[in-house]
Amino acid sequence: MLRIVSLKGGDLVYSTTAFERELNRLAVEDGHHAIVQSSGLRPTSLEPLVCDLLLLPRLDDPEGLALQAVCRARDVVELGESIGVETRLYSLSARRVRLRVLQTLVERHGADGFSLDPLIPIKTAVVLPRLRCLLDVCRAFSQQLDMSGVSSNALPSDVLLVCLPYLKIRSWRFRFKLAGRTLGLRQPPSLHNISFIRNAIAPVIRRVMPRPVLIQVHPKNRRHLDAIRAVFIPEDEASTVQVLPGGAPLEVLLARTVTTSGLPPGPVAGFGTNLLAAAVLLYPHHHLVQLCDAPQGWWRKAKAILVHRRELLRRRHIKATLSNLQRALQQLSRQ
Repeated sequence: MLRIVSLKGGDLVYSTTAFERELNRLAVEDGHHAIVQSSGLRPTSLEPLVCDLLLLPRLDDPEGLALQAVCRARDVVELGESIGVETRLYSLSARRVRLRVLQTLVERHGADGFSLDPLIPIKTAVVLPRLRCLLDVCRAFSQQLDMSGVSSNALPSDVLLVCLPYLKIRSWRFRFKLAGRTLGLRQPPSLHNISFIRNAIAPVIRRVMPRPVLIQVHPKNRRHLDAIRAVFIPEDEASTVQVLPGGAPLEVLLARTVTTSGLPPGPVAGFGTNLLAAAVLLYPHHHLVQLCDAPQGWWRKAKAILVHRRELLRRRHIKATLSNLQRALQQLSRQ
């Protein structure tokens, strides 16, 4: 029995709905029955779980803490924060919470049963045998998608794919809580602090013009496609720039592109750790993956340091991690 438990569901978990059907199909092929529980769950409603492997996006968020409390797994693997980029952006209080969680895991599993060993580290060298194993898994995943007849179309080979990060949406002019209710004045959804993202994308788009540009939105922003289109598609570029509906995850888009087109894929640009997945899935064309441009000019740099310091720090860590991964992939291609 394959049991998947999540306290969140739908758009609150990255690509959950898109992968759920495929995950069930693969489980049936392997002779398992899959149960996916995601809606209406609370920590108090979860009965004790027994499993060999517990996969968590984060160890130190409410979902991760709740599942660890009720599930005594022999092995716990952190999928998201283990890369180490986001943890470097934590506040001091969040770092203390994470440290306590890690200490609890060390006490539970022992020093020999616990390790902070990310597959793609930021500074140290990538272990090539582990990376080769990941490439084999991604290749098998692409072949499974190709044989399963997934409906998502492959990307044309002459397009630039821009992957947006999660964009905060402002829907209240002001609000306050009274007796447990949220009151205030609503406004049409507007993107918050969008200038940094737009200025980083514009030079990348100009370099590939007149080639078509496709923009992939973050799954949490799918309900705000109109606001995103209004910001990222100028009227004079409407014929060449298109915002994808976001129904297919980035991994599925790239896997379908690699297996069906037979031609070298187009470049992929973005901001976050999904570029690491893009580099692995596009191997041996990993060099086509790039970070969007940093602020240019003394005024924009100064403004970014004051207003967008968190995004600059994230970009610095992503750049180091992506460069480390691409160097390791280049070494594998020479072997």
